[in-house]
This record gives sequence, C-alpha cells and structure tokens, in this order.
Amino acid sequence: MFPVFGSNGEVGKHSFPLVEKPGLIIGRKGSFGEVHISKEPFFPIDTTYYVDSFHGQPIRYWLYQLRYLPLKQLNRATAIPGLNREDAYSQVIALPALAEQKVIAQKLDTLLAQVEKTKAHLERITQILKCFRQSVLSEAVAGRLTEEWRKENFPKLSSEEFNKEIKQYRFEKWIYEQEEKFEAKGKRPVNKTWKEKYTEAKIDEKIVRRELPQGWIYQPLDGLIYISARVGWKGLKASEYTNDGPLFLSVHSLNYGRTVELSEAFHISHERYNESPEIILKNDDILLCKDGAGIGKIGIVKDLDHPATINSSLLLIRPGKYFVPEYLYFFLAGPSMQRIVQERMTGSAVPHLFQRDVKEFVLEIPPLEEQTEIVKRVEELFAFADNIDQKANTALGRVNNLTHTILAKAFRGELTAEWRTENLDLISGVNSAEALLAKIKAERETLKKQPKPKRNVRGKRIGSSMSKQIIKVTEALKQAGTSLSGQQLLEAAGYPSDSNIEELEKFFLDIREALSRDKSIVKIERSEDGQDWFSLAEADTNE
Repeated sequence: MFPVFGSNGEVGKHSFPLVEKPGLIIGRKGSFGEVHISKEPFFPIDTTYYVDSFHGQPIRYWLYQLRYLPLKQLNRATAIPGLNREDAYSQVIALPALAEQKVIAQKLDTLLAQVEKTKAHLERITQILKCFRQSVLSEAVAGRLTEEWRKENFPKLSSEEFNKEIKQYRFEKWIYEQEEKFEAKGKRPVNKTWKEKYTEAKIDEKIVRRELPQGWIYQPLDGLIYISARVGWKGLKASEYTNDGPLFLSVHSLNYGRTVELSEAFHISHERYNESPEIILKNDDILLCKDGAGIGKIGIVKDLDHPATINSSLLLIRPGKYFVPEYLYFFLAGPSMQRIVQERMTGSAVPHLFQRDVKEFVLEIPPLEEQTEIVKRVEELFAFADNIDQKANTALGRVNNLTHTILAKAFRGELTAEWRTENLDLISGVNSAEALLAKIKAERETLKKQPKPKRNVRGKRIGSSMSKQIIKVTEALKQAGTSLSGQQLLEAAGYPSDSNIEELEKFFLDIREALSRDKSIVKIERSEDGQDWFSLAEADTNE
C-alpha cells in the first residue's frame, strides 16, 4: 500500500502509486503552500503539486528550501485559497554547491529535531497545567484544600443543623412557588392539604458513602439554585441583530477563560429582550453551554452594566443563598460536572445537557465561610498555574519563530560559513554551484527532447467492470453495515479495482468531505498492514 497525499498531508493509502519514487508534495488548494515529504512512492491528489526530480540533489535540502519560501503568502484566489504554479516558479533562491546542500540538510535535520523536541515539551506543559487545574478543583470540592483551615475554624452549624435548615428552606421555597402559581391562575385552595404533595429530595445511598468534613452536607442542587434557559427564540433571525441595545450572549462569550466575555455578544432590540424576563442576566450568574460543539463550556458573569440575555445554547444558573458564586462555578467547571458532560456527549447521537441534569446533581456543600476560603485557595493555585502557562506560551512563541530563524540562517549560508572555508575544493570548479546549475539545465534540456513517459494510469474499461454504479462512501458503509478498510471501501463504493487517476481523486475527495465537512464517517485505528479503516460516525449508526 502506498500513501495518498492531499494538501494537508497523508490522507489514505492505495494499492498503486502515481509517482513511483520518493518526492515532495506541495499544497495547491486549501492548505496551500504546505510542504510534505514522502520517503516512498506515493499518490498525490489534485489539490497538490509534487516534485519527483531533484537532479541528484538531496531531497531533504529541498524540503527545507521550499518550507522556507513564502509559498503560503502567494494566494491570488478570491474564493478557495490556492497557490499558482507560476508564482512558485518566480521565487528567487541562492543555490549552494551540491556538497554544501548535503551539509545544510544534515545540520537542519539536527537543529530542527531539537526545536521540535523543545516544542513538544512546552506544549506538554499546557496539558499538564490543565490536568493540574482539574486536580485542584477535585481536591477543593472534596475539602482537602482546607483540612488545616478547619482545625482552627469551626462551622457555625453542625452537619445535622445545616441539613435541617436547607430542607426547611427548600420546603418554604416550594410553598412560595406554589402560591405564586395559584395567584397567577386566580385560584386559592380551600384548605392546606395541597402542601402534603411536597416530596423531600431523595439522595442515592451510593453517593453518600464518603464521610464528609465537619459541617458539610450532601444535597441536590434542585431548589437551591435558580436555573433557566431559552426554549427556542420566537423566530429571531440574525438579520434582526442591532448595532446597540441589550446584549445577546452565545457560547462564543465562554471562550476566554473564567469570566464571560461581554464584548463578544451580539445586540438585540429591547422588545426582543423583554420577551423572556426569566433569562435576564445579573452579575455572578453562571452560564453553561448545554449543547453543540461547545457543550460543557462555562463562565461567570462579572462587571455587567448593560441589559443582557442568552441564546438557546446556554443555561443560566444563579447561585442561591447557600453558595458563594465562585465556589459554585468551580464545582461546575470541575471533574464531577464534566463527567456528566462526557456522558451526554458519548451516550447520545445529539449531545445535550438538560436542566434536570444540573438540578438532580448531588454535591457536597460546605459552609459559606469555608466556600470563601476554598475560592481563595483555588484562585491562588490557579494564579500560580497561569503564571507558568504564560511563560510557557511566551517560550513556545519564541521556539516557533526559531524554526524560521534557523532556516533563514541556513539559506543565507551562515550555518555553513566555517565549513566552506575548510572545504573550498568541494564548492569550486566542477563542484561549484555554477557547475551544478549548468548540469541541471543540460539535463532539463535533454528531458525536453525525449518523448513524455506514460503515466501509471489504468486505461478506459468496458463491459461489466464499468456497470457498477459509484455511490458515496457514507452510503457504501451504511450498506456494508460494518467497518471497511480503504481498499474495501473503494470496492464497496463501486470503484473498479484498477481505478484511474480521476476516479481515485474523486474517491479520496469524497472521503475527505465525509470526514471533515459532513463528519458522517470516522477514521479508526490502522491495521497491521498500514491500511486506514473507516466506519460510520455515531450519529449515522443510530439512525
């Protein structure tokens, strides 16, 4: 099996190559200007250019030379970004002698490998800090950050007294809500037997096995917080957005850290804003994305001095009297709630968090004084992590620039200045760059006079081999009812086993669109023979 290359790299395997030797692949459309190397025969699709003739020069030298050129800045297309061949040919370079090319390639292999190793270490720091923050939140909501603090700060209420108070609060709140409903309907109950319908919140015994710190209790969130969301949007269209007016927040405002980014909001009219008073925002409200690609993202509203509301992708959670807002935010941002998010993402064709998922969640509630101390300690640890993260990102930015700096030095001759002084015989006379260029030109002229070699293309077919209808790869997988290797999928989609270039390009473009645009199929782990395997995405398998 041979690699198939698109503009962004290897996209699959095929049984025969279009190019029967190693070469370079340059993105022509889409990820234009990206340069990849194949160490074996390969098949480039129609979104690429390729180079397979180097006139005896080292392929890795030209890999680096092409990556150094500003090919990604040469787009002239107005619709789909692309690289024009003539623009690439117009680039001017300084050509070193063949022996120096080899030395440059060797030095760049060594230096850039060190750069990539450093980048990997720095990128790993970000992941380590992400795990660190989650560990901090896990320890915080379990009371382990404040173990020493509790030895000197006793709760005002025992766990039993705290539990009793919250149960009474929840009951009184239910009574108040029921009376409001009676008032809205214009009816008053003739007696108080309706109060007997109240049921106490039940907690699964499996949840309450852990012995809690002194003064802590287990309670579901239902009745202790205000939670609401928009059901639809009464026909609102994007064309109704205004230049000013009340803020209209979406998941985009949750992409900037803990605090909701108000500047990322749209604006709507006051009439639209007043249609849903139940989701008018206040400071310290918590917003949780309940569906879509951003499910689980969370933020807390701060410094709000403007009327604001939310779209239908967000849940509004307002902490009640038993929560410090930041503590509830840290809990909802921590591992326990994120596990629920993951369950919704993997257990359903359409990931969605319902209000009841949040209401029914049982958490360990510390006294308010300890919540305040927990928030203080979490923020101190997060500030420490943020400082490291900032330094790592600054260093990563410098390392990313280092690649270009090293390439610039290489192609200005600075990496090999000493070598040239010591090896004049390898860069002069018959070994000079001028002699190499003359040799290349002569070889190209000779090639022009020779008849063009036939491509490794299968000819037109007749008879039964052309009778099978070609179908989309998604439909082929549905009909197969199981995962298929790339070769099996080619056949299942109706392509001949000896497909020509045009057919193979159509097949691989269909796979790419199904993977990246439609997301109707997924690529699964490769088999031992190096083939890619494909399967229907979960949403399709559940239809």
